[in-house]
Amino acid sequence: MNGKAYWKQQLPLLFLHFLCMIVLTLFLRVSGNSFDSIALILTVWLVVLAGYLWKSYRDRKAILDELLRIAEQLDERYLIAEVIDKPERADDQVYYQILKMAGKSMLEQILADMQKADPEWNVILLRYFNPIGAHKSGTMGENPNGIPNNLMPYITQVAVGKLKELGVFGNDYDTPDGTGVRDYIHVVDLAAGHVKALKKIEEKAGLCIYNLGTGIGYSVLDIVKNFEEATGVKIPYVIKERRAGDIATCYSDASKAKRELGWEAQYGIKDMCADSWRWQSNNPNGYED
Repeated sequence: MNGKAYWKQQLPLLFLHFLCMIVLTLFLRVSGNSFDSIALILTVWLVVLAGYLWKSYRDRKAILDELLRIAEQLDERYLIAEVIDKPERADDQVYYQILKMAGKSMLEQILADMQKADPEWNVILLRYFNPIGAHKSGTMGENPNGIPNNLMPYITQVAVGKLKELGVFGNDYDTPDGTGVRDYIHVVDLAAGHVKALKKIEEKAGLCIYNLGTGIGYSVLDIVKNFEEATGVKIPYVIKERRAGDIATCYSDASKAKRELGWEAQYGIKDMCADSWRWQSNNPNGYED
């Protein structure tokens, strides 16, 4: 099990540090510092950076290693991996949810290597994008702590009056309306996808990778417009600067999941918006109500 994927992810960070070191070197030299003192400062910098990256890698890999150890102790070599916030085991299935703190590509590489080395393992990797919506009963939904980091809960909290307005990061991308395009999936469709994956893994599936999404990209302003049409609630928004690292467009091809799992998204964007609003309007303060 190697961490090549993890280290590749760190290349932009290393490049940034390299540029900063060049700038610092020039500044110190112009300021009259000797080469020996500059070399000492840069050496300390490199040691600290290397230590941080190595510790980060070890900590993240240790999380996955512990999950795999538990699974082996249970003699249940089944794993469904996804990106959410915490690991847990549900019911009588060995169903682990891997911490988002680790780079998913790194974890996928580790799991793929593990399954190749020990074919008794059955691993399904689910790749999905932006789950939104809520249960149609309006009793279960997304309840983020503090100010939401995701688009839909931010919109619903603006709609319910908890937040003043939506900030749209960038309107000059190469998209139809200039705002970022993403694939959104109803959380109920996502749950159904996991049920299909559990059934698939019982077939001794080996290693399988599936995208779960609608295959349709919606921009930020598309979401705002559809939310307003689905709910009748106007969403004020302001355009802000782009966020570093954001790309223009990202959506999925879920055709493999349809072919092999018999899974396909059933809910459209208006369903997602209406169900999100039903949850938020019935529970303005989330589960505290």
